[in-house]
Amino acid sequence: LRLGGQVGQTNRYRSVMETFMRPGGGMAAMMSSDTTLPFMRMTMHMTSTLSAVSADALTFVEVIDSAAMETPAAPQMSGMMGAMAGQMRGQTTTQKMDRRGRVLSSEVSGGMAAMAGMGGPGGGRGGQGAMGGRSERPIFLLPGRAARVGETWTDTSTTPGSNPTEGASAMEATFRLERIDQRGSSRVAVVSMNGTRTTATPQGPQTLSIMGEFQLDLTGSRLAGATMTMSGTTQSREGAMPVRMHMIHSIIP
Repeated sequence: LRLGGQVGQTNRYRSVMETFMRPGGGMAAMMSSDTTLPFMRMTMHMTSTLSAVSADALTFVEVIDSAAMETPAAPQMSGMMGAMAGQMRGQTTTQKMDRRGRVLSSEVSGGMAAMAGMGGPGGGRGGQGAMGGRSERPIFLLPGRAARVGETWTDTSTTPGSNPTEGASAMEATFRLERIDQRGSSRVAVVSMNGTRTTATPQGPQTLSIMGEFQLDLTGSRLAGATMTMSGTTQSREGAMPVRMHMIHSIIP
């Protein structure tokens, strides 16, 4: 299981992330009484291009083509948040990673790169969203050796900040190769995951649990999609606040 591809290879993705939380303070009065509604729903379309290959390192340049945000649980905020999300268009993430998915470096420019925590908690992460992955990129680690269906592996990874003031984040998770599907002309590996992610923020380390799965196109050596849920407690100005985030990330044919 490895990432790869040819220089210049381009893939387009659609990412939808819903953030469920109940802010306190002055925002509490604006919240709907329906607790099943997400506080925010971010939908983005992105183009990812493999710009360079050097030994085991791959450099991807990902550009946000469009972004839209809704606030179902606080409809009064929809206009303001929608306008802010629109300004993310053109934001570019340049990320170098190895073929197992370990992020070696990351840099965000343009768009709303200077805005902190737009997608939710996470503390000043350059508008990257509450999932903690720049431009809503799913987080995953491929095994260090060949794996058979049913095998598991546990790994850790630290992702550096994309600017001098941004803290690093560390992930520890156990993965399992569930099955290999045939989808048209492509063979797709389906991998489940269960772990934690800890992010350094001005309020101190914040840890969220991670559950989900991702799909790796073995024919194209590329990410084909992912479904991921992160949950836990984050610190806000009003104190500790439970939060849950759900993301669906899919390739556009």
